[in-house]
Amino acid sequence: MWLKKIYKKKRDSFYQQKRSKYFDKLNYFINEETTIISNNCLAGFIYQDLNRAYSSPTAGLYFFFPDYIEFLSDLESNLKLPLVFVESSKYQIGNDRLKKSKHYYPVALLGGKFEIHFLHYETIQEAKSKWERRVSRVNLNNLLVLGTELDLCTENDILAFEKLPFKKKFFFTKETFPTLKSTITIESFRENPKIGDPLRNGDILYKHLLTKFENEGL
Repeated sequence: MWLKKIYKKKRDSFYQQKRSKYFDKLNYFINEETTIISNNCLAGFIYQDLNRAYSSPTAGLYFFFPDYIEFLSDLESNLKLPLVFVESSKYQIGNDRLKKSKHYYPVALLGGKFEIHFLHYETIQEAKSKWERRVSRVNLNNLLVLGTELDLCTENDILAFEKLPFKKKFFFTKETFPTLKSTITIESFRENPKIGDPLRNGDILYKHLLTKFENEGL
């Protein structure tokens, strides 16, 4: 057990070092009042890397699509919904991952509708308490909404994301969508779906996000 902990600590430190060259710019473009909403762990990594309190419940977890889009469609109301914890996923791939996982993690349906996999939580109690505490910190007047083309995401989900009424919203995609202002295309993402993993490839995501910020003068 202790060897695994040492390995994890060294691994996490290695990848954080790769991301660290972007910390100063991230800190400049994402102020302390910003709530970051994401479909996977990316929001959590940004808060960790900038050494900030979590002002978003979407950390250490992931959504499947289209649940994430539906969750965003009425974010203020949906954040008030209760978590209903379940033993299995409504998606086959979700159940496959649960079976293959080396550790237990809770799964819940927010309001009985939106499935959330609390991948980096050990118990239902931890997932519930941290979700509720972080929901109370959400700043709906200063949102950064992020999406990544993973977890059953389709082109229709990307198109729907574009129509959401958030001022600052960006979606990391494999393919180019010239007419969609919110998309950030990462060409190498096409051959390597792991680029969507913010742990191992957070530096790539940060680089492209910052380029988008700079190009749009945000």
